[in-house]
Amino acid sequence: MAQEANGLVITDQEGVVVYVNPMAERIFYREARRFVGKPFGYRIVEGETIVIDIFSPDGTPYQAELSVDAGEWDGKPAYIIELKRVDDWLNQKIKASLQKSNHRFLALINAAPLAIVTLNNDGTVIFWSRSAEKMFGWSSHEVLGKAPLILSGDGNNDFLRWCDQALDENAPHETELLGQRRRDGSLIDLRIWAANLEDGDGFMGSLMAVIADVTEHKRVEARMQRLATHDGLTGLPNRILLCDRISQALFKIFREGSEMAAVLVIGLNNFDLVLQSLGFVAGDRLLNELAQRLGGLVRQSDTLARYGQDTFAVVLPALEREQDAAKVAEKILDIFVAPFFIDELEIFLSASVGIAMSSSDGESAEVLLRNADTAMRRAHMDNRRGFHFYTHGMNELAAKRLVLVRGLRHSLERKELCLYYQPVVKLATGQIVGVEALLRWRHPELGLIPPGDFIPIAEEEGLIVPIGEWVLREGCAQIRRWEEQGLGRLRLAVNLSARQFSEVDLPQHIASILAETGMPAECLEIELTESMLASNVEDAVSMMKQLKSIGVCLSIDDFGTGYSSLSYLKRFPLDVLKIDRSFVSEIPFNADDIQICSTIVAMAHGFNLRVIAEGAETQAQIDFLTKLHCDEVQGFYYSKPLPPAELVDFLMVKQCGKDSLAAA
Repeated sequence: MAQEANGLVITDQEGVVVYVNPMAERIFYREARRFVGKPFGYRIVEGETIVIDIFSPDGTPYQAELSVDAGEWDGKPAYIIELKRVDDWLNQKIKASLQKSNHRFLALINAAPLAIVTLNNDGTVIFWSRSAEKMFGWSSHEVLGKAPLILSGDGNNDFLRWCDQALDENAPHETELLGQRRRDGSLIDLRIWAANLEDGDGFMGSLMAVIADVTEHKRVEARMQRLATHDGLTGLPNRILLCDRISQALFKIFREGSEMAAVLVIGLNNFDLVLQSLGFVAGDRLLNELAQRLGGLVRQSDTLARYGQDTFAVVLPALEREQDAAKVAEKILDIFVAPFFIDELEIFLSASVGIAMSSSDGESAEVLLRNADTAMRRAHMDNRRGFHFYTHGMNELAAKRLVLVRGLRHSLERKELCLYYQPVVKLATGQIVGVEALLRWRHPELGLIPPGDFIPIAEEEGLIVPIGEWVLREGCAQIRRWEEQGLGRLRLAVNLSARQFSEVDLPQHIASILAETGMPAECLEIELTESMLASNVEDAVSMMKQLKSIGVCLSIDDFGTGYSSLSYLKRFPLDVLKIDRSFVSEIPFNADDIQICSTIVAMAHGFNLRVIAEGAETQAQIDFLTKLHCDEVQGFYYSKPLPPAELVDFLMVKQCGKDSLAAA
C-alpha cells in the first residue's frame, strides 16, 4: 500500500485512523504518527466522494478529492479512504482528454477525402495525412522533414513559391495549381486552402494546407464550357460559336475595309424520314460522317458548324468574289453524290444550300444566318439538290410561306382541299381506264393554289400524312360513287409522299380505307418516286411487298429523272412505269428523247410492266407512243385535270356517243 499513487487513509468503524500511506502524508503535509490513533477529522460516509480544503505549511490553499469505501483492517470492518489532489487529477484528466481528442482529430483528418499537409516555418513537411498519401502516392515517412518538391511537378516551383508567400503573410490563402505530377507520373489539378498556425508565443510557427483533387471537376468544367460552344454529337461549333465567328469576320471586314464574307446554310432534304426509317442511332452516325465530309472541304480559316438538327452552316470569312461562295456550294453538293453506308446499308442523302453575302445581305450574324436560311429553303423548294443566293424578294416569299403554313394547318377541317382527276387512256382502244387524283387547295383569300406551292410545305411541316390519308379516302370513295352511278370501274392513281411511305403502319391504313370505301384493291395504283425508293432500298422493298400483299398496284412516277437502275426494276415488285413528261414533250423530234422513250418501253415490257406516258399534248406524240406500243397515256391531248362534276360530264359524253378517245 505504501506504493499507492493516490493518498490512502484507513479508519475503524469509529473513524479512528489506523493507517496512513506516504502519499497521504504528502497531501496533508503531516507524518503518519500525527494521524494514527486519532479521529480522521472529516466526514466519513460509505460510497460518498467529497472535496476537502487543505492548506500547505505556507498557507497556500488547495483541494483534495476524498472517496470512501468499506473494507477490512486486521480482520475487522474498516473504512478505506482514497485521496487525490485535485490539481494533479485535473492535469491527468486534461492530458487524457487531450490525447483522446488528438486521436479523434487524427482519425478525422486521415479519413477525410481532402489531403492535409503541415509545413514548418523552414518549409519542410511536419505532417502528411493518409489522404495526402493516397492523393500523391508518397507515404508520410518519405515526405516528413523534406521540402514538398513532389508537389512542383516537372520542375515547376509554383507550389513552393506559393508556400513561401503564405508563410510570410498572416492571412488565409487560396489558390489552384494545375498539372501537378503524382508519384506514378500522372497529372493532377489541385485546389489549396492554407492558413498560418501560431506557436505558443504568438509567432507564425507553421502552415497548414488543405488540398482537394479537382482534376475531375476541371475536366467536367472544361467539357461544360466546350458544350456551351460546340455540338455534343459532331464536336463542331454550335450556333453560339457560329454567330461569334460571323461577328469576328464582319468586324475584320469593317476594320480593314476589304474582301467579303459568306454564310452558307446547308439543309438536308427529308432527313426526318431517315430517322423514322433507321432510328436516331443510325441518324447520328450519318450526321457524323457528313460532318467529316464537310470538314474536308473547308479551309482552316473557315468555320463549319452544326446549325440545327439536320442543318449545317459554313462561314467563309475572306472572299474576293461571290462566285467563290458558289464554288464552295457546288463542292458541298458534290459530296452527296456518293452514298453513305450504315452497316453495309447504302443510303443516299441530298441537300439544299442557301448563301448570304456580307456585302449585300446583312450587317449582323443574326441577319446573315436568317437570310442564308431563307435562301436554303428557296433552294429546297425549287430543286432540292441545288443552291440559291439570297435575294431581297425572298423575304416576301417567306412571309407568303408563313401564310400558307398557317392556312394549311386548318385546310382539312375547313374542307378547303379538293381533288381534280386527269383521265388515263388506253392507247390501243382509246378507252378511259383510269384517273390520276391531283390535289388542289381552294384558299379563301388566295384562291386556287397549285400543289407545287403547298405540297413541299405540307411535307416540311409534317402535314402531308393526314392530307395524304384524306386524298386516299376521298379518291377511293369517289371511284366507288362513279361506279354506282354506272360510269364503270376505273383505276385510281394516287401519289404517295416520302413521309407517308416511311410510315410503318401505311399498309394497315390503306387496307382500312379500302374496306371502309368498298374500293377493290386492284383498282388502286400507288405512285412512288425513284428517290424515295433509292434512299433505303431494303426498307423500300419490304414496304412494297407489304403493299402488294394487300392487292394494290405499284408504279414508279417520273421514271428516268432520278436514280433509275435496272437492279431496282429487278428487286422492286412493280406493276407500272410512268415516263416523265420531260421525255415526252419533244418527241418525235428530239433524237435523245426518242431513244429514251423507246428504251423505257422496251425495258418495262421486258419486266412485264405496264407503261404510262405523261404529258402527251399533240397528235404526233400520241402517234409515236402508239407506234412504240406504249400501253397508256395521260395529258392535255385528251383532257386537263377536271373537278369531279366535269369529269362525270366528260365520261358520260364519251359513253353516250359510244365513242372512244382514239380520234379525239
